[in-house]
Amino acid sequence: MGGIADYSGSLVLQMPIAEACHVALQRHPLDKQQVWKHIKARHDKLGGPRPALRVVSLHADDTNRAPTFDIDLDDLYEPGGSPIPYSAMRAYCKKDPASSWGAYVAGCLLVLAREKGLEYPDGISILVCSDVPEGKGVSSSAALEVAVMTALAAAHDCKLSSRELALLCQKAENLVVGAPCGVMDQLTSSLGDAGQLLALLCQPAEVQGSTPIPPQLRFWGIDSGIRHSNGGSDYSSVRVGTFMGLKLINEAAQRLQRTSSSVHDSSSSSSSSHPGGSSVAAVLPAAGSLRRTAAPTKEQQGAGLGGSSSGRASIDRARSMCAFGGYLANISPSQYREAFEGQLPSHMQGSEFLDVHGAHLDSVTSIEPSFNYALREPTSHPIHENFRVNSFRALLAAAEALGDAATAAVDGGGGEAAQRKCQLESSIPRVEVLNCAAAAAAAGRGGGCGAA
Repeated sequence: MGGIADYSGSLVLQMPIAEACHVALQRHPLDKQQVWKHIKARHDKLGGPRPALRVVSLHADDTNRAPTFDIDLDDLYEPGGSPIPYSAMRAYCKKDPASSWGAYVAGCLLVLAREKGLEYPDGISILVCSDVPEGKGVSSSAALEVAVMTALAAAHDCKLSSRELALLCQKAENLVVGAPCGVMDQLTSSLGDAGQLLALLCQPAEVQGSTPIPPQLRFWGIDSGIRHSNGGSDYSSVRVGTFMGLKLINEAAQRLQRTSSSVHDSSSSSSSSHPGGSSVAAVLPAAGSLRRTAAPTKEQQGAGLGGSSSGRASIDRARSMCAFGGYLANISPSQYREAFEGQLPSHMQGSEFLDVHGAHLDSVTSIEPSFNYALREPTSHPIHENFRVNSFRALLAAAEALGDAATAAVDGGGGEAAQRKCQLESSIPRVEVLNCAAAAAAAGRGGGCGAA
């Protein structure tokens, strides 16, 4: 549970599946490196051998993609020796759609070069063998990233904790692959244990330990038949709508802060005419720690996904200084309902939001002016989802009343995929599958595999 609420700071409970991704890596000194013919031809034109990355992925034909990927490792660096920008690597990998999956591998090399100072004087060969189903929402990309980065770090004597490893893998997926995912999948791939629910508070990546699964409980993954992609337009538009909502709630909290004294006065003298006054006042302690910060500009918004480090850092700082620590999950459902829900439009055109409110508060997505974003539903989902996940964890000891919390988790998120949930529910015989609505969870969040 927790799903797409991870980037909004929710508690998530995740269990790794039995399938795995295996990576074998070998370094080749330049005088012993053997390369494919087209690589040799490229090197001959450049004046001689250069260290190259060669990747072979087994079972590539099953997913209709190229089985190989390669790049000269010198191309990871500018002429002056500094690693290239993430956006440059993303553009390189997207030139050939059939081999664009190489971004997951090359992204790990570039992240380690930029963030940890790794250099690659030798050629590198990588063999990937994964039986994690692709496009099913069970973290096949995170499994690949974690396996590749683990092998790279070991081969280059780079010490990484499991948490740091996961955060670096997320950076590769956000900034090189271009998928605006949270950190939940990478942490689970890095730290998950069989038969345990890994508890993660994604603010940004606090590991709270594992919760044993009672022996009388079983979990099934049910394929929705809808392909899932963290980089898909539906997933991205829901995330953008969520952060637009965060910006509007922050502005509303600032207005509440400025008028807090009058709210308290009116609630004490005329509570009958302001039935929500005392509840609204209860929001103020949470919003009262607001600190003034310059809102990110449209230019900084454009420097979000794969842009400059300084642009992303500026947006992240602005978010951290918002109400509720910049995480929607820190708002209780009652606070949201009483103080903020009525101030959020159901949808908003990107151009209107940018003109009135400026850039949103997300460093890995950008607002498309021509797009009409769902806003209220994506914003409310992580607020209620965090409450549901905490309730689910509290109920695990009793192992009772879990169905209601799991079922409700499928109803948020917005976007086209929310409509698909109903189609999936109607296609599953209710006599055969307990809690069909819970099984449809992934269909309501962009496709993939649902849990029941």
